[in-house]
Formats: sequence, structure tokens, C-alpha cells
Amino acid sequence: CATVRNAAKKENKPEKGPPVAGIGILGGPLPLTFCGTPVTLSFRNTRKGGSRLKHTQENQIVRECIATALLQLMREKPFEAITVTELARRAGVSRTTYYRNFTSKEDILRASVDQIMDAFTKAAEALPPQAGVREVVRCAFSCGQAHSGTMQAIRRAGLDHLLRERFDAFIEELCRHLPILRSGAYPARMLSGALLSTLFYWYDTGMQESSSALADLFFLCMSGLREPDPAAQNTAGN
Repeated sequence: CATVRNAAKKENKPEKGPPVAGIGILGGPLPLTFCGTPVTLSFRNTRKGGSRLKHTQENQIVRECIATALLQLMREKPFEAITVTELARRAGVSRTTYYRNFTSKEDILRASVDQIMDAFTKAAEALPPQAGVREVVRCAFSCGQAHSGTMQAIRRAGLDHLLRERFDAFIEELCRHLPILRSGAYPARMLSGALLSTLFYWYDTGMQESSSALADLFFLCMSGLREPDPAAQNTAGN
């Protein structure tokens, strides 16, 4: 009888203790919550039959958890009032783990800016080769909307320069692929400054417009600043 055989197997099987808190059943996906954000960790089996979390994945989760904890605390108090102790406690890590990953609170935000700019770069790289300035502007405002929470938190901390430095570099690199803006560093800086300033004003006024509508308005205004071509005017007059 299958029932008897199963019962016998169960009796001969050594009794298992309760799962370790926070670890669950190794070998499968593990749902956890870090700083209020649900995540799923994946485990892999080794040849020895055990299971362990990949170090790189674990380290990335720890860094993201610390960054999320900092952004949460920045909504509750001034940036300069946040201590490493309460940040580590909110992230659920030790001070040693914190300093193993970051050297300062500014270092955390700098890493967050790097992630944002990586997202901007990936979105820009996905544009077709024949994309023009209008498409680049739409891409920038779309990414700015997707990462508005982090960018606004960095602004409130008085660390706008972190955004400006990376944004300038991003636009300068991007402009190398646009024929109309290849005439030196000034056009790239002009475009970068105008884009970022517009993004900041958009945030400050509650983001009432859609990112695409704002991009179209931006492009229209920038196009209207160009002086008319005298030759074209003469041709039109004749």
C-alpha cells in the first residue's frame, strides 16, 4: 500500500527542525522584504548538495537596501541629521557591513546617481541611429520622470552638483552622436543645463505636464530661439 510505504519512509526520515528565520527552504526562490520593498532571492545548488546565495547578488541587494533606507530617512529628516547608526538600523545591516559598501552618505547618493545615469544611457542607446534632438529630449524627460523620487531627494539634500556632473557628462557623450551638436563642448553644456533646469522646475511645480508634452514644449522653445536664416527670408520674400 502506498500509504503504508509513505508512512514508513516518514518514520525512518530524520526529523527536521524549523527553518532558520529569514532563510526559509534553501534551493528555491526566497521572497523577502528589504526596507519595505519585496524582493525574491535565488539560490543555486552546489555539487556538494548544499545551496548558497551568490555573493554578487547578495552584495547588490545589501547596497540597494542601504540606498533605499537612506532615501526613506531623507523624507523624514534633513540629510545632515541622518546618522550612520540609524541608517544601518533602518537597512537591517551592521555598521561594518555599511562601511564595507560605502564610505559616506554622499557615496550612497553618488552610487544612486550612477544608477540613474546608467538608466539614461541605456534608454538613449535604444534610440534609432537616425534619432534627432527631439527624440533625445523626450528620452531625457521620460527618464527624469521615472527617477524623479531619487533626483528630488538629492536636490533636497543640497547635492545638485552630483546630478549636474554626471548629467553634463551624459549629454556631452550623447551629443557626439548628433551631427547638429558636434561643434564643441558648448552646445552640449547648453543643452544639459537647459534640460536639467527644466527638470528641476518640473519637479518643483508638481510635474503637472506629461514627460512627452514637456519634451515637445522644450524642443519648440529651443527651436524658436534660433535666428531666422536671412537667405531663407529673402527667398520667401521673392
